[in-house]
Amino acid sequence: MILVLVETRESEILDLSLKIINYANHLPDFSDKVSGLMIGEKPISIESKIKNTKLDKIFHFQEEKLGHYAPDAYAAVISKVVNDLSPQLVLAPATAQGNDLLPRVASKLGVGMASECLAVKKRENKLIVTKPIFGGSLLADMELRTTPALLTMKPLEMDSENFENQNNKMEIKELNFSLPADVFQLKVGDLEEPVEEGISLSKARKVVGVGRGIKSKEGLEIHQKLAASLGAAMGGTRVAVDNGWIPPDNQIGQTGKNINPDLYIACGISGATQHIVGCQEAGTIIAINNDPHAPIFSRCDYGIVGDLFEIVPEIIEKLK
Repeated sequence: MILVLVETRESEILDLSLKIINYANHLPDFSDKVSGLMIGEKPISIESKIKNTKLDKIFHFQEEKLGHYAPDAYAAVISKVVNDLSPQLVLAPATAQGNDLLPRVASKLGVGMASECLAVKKRENKLIVTKPIFGGSLLADMELRTTPALLTMKPLEMDSENFENQNNKMEIKELNFSLPADVFQLKVGDLEEPVEEGISLSKARKVVGVGRGIKSKEGLEIHQKLAASLGAAMGGTRVAVDNGWIPPDNQIGQTGKNINPDLYIACGISGATQHIVGCQEAGTIIAINNDPHAPIFSRCDYGIVGDLFEIVPEIIEKLK
């Protein structure tokens, strides 16, 4: 059995949870049924979203004290469910909550866990996870030797929309057990979204992204003009952040933000896996790079091979 932790926010199921459910159902090396675990109030979208997945069943635990995330209480619930059901894998979204919660569960259960995973597979009966290391500059395959394996995930190949076979007969099983009072001492009081200057990267319908190819802080100016011409948000790769060209909050990728705009223009971005994770859901990807062999050209809808500082000004003129 594979158990997926279904995370909610503001009475809505997180899209990443749905994508992980779909990913789990398509793992080629696993024939296990996929079940979900939801903690707290049932979201209003459960009928329209969860029941259209291929979940075998969903376990639901509700406690009036769990209006917001309570780390120790959530860890206690998950630990009990895991002990009762003995799943082979426990998957959670690689969100702030998921990355905080699963280490607590792993500690209680005495098992291994890995965070920010891109993929999981079996190799010669060994459980292998692929995840970024050294701040996202490299990808590594690692073996987990304990069962269950606990993973927070941002899968590379995932889709929340195209579920095979709607499952309207899925069982929602209510869990009823008591928790010790001390697990409620620590809990989140309220959630506040960070204040973003300009167009919000997470909500933008158009995004211009920059990478190593812009060469310097001065090279950013023409791309900011392109973004302004399009009414687009600015983003970029880890290299662009590390060099101080764009702020950390505008990083796109495995260790940054996931975006899903209608249009993404990747300027001077090679297309490393860590970046593709963050932009793969864009409706249309246009890549501009002077290297015809750059990996981004295998992941984009339209590619332009050439000098950014010649091509981008031409695009701006055409937009006028």
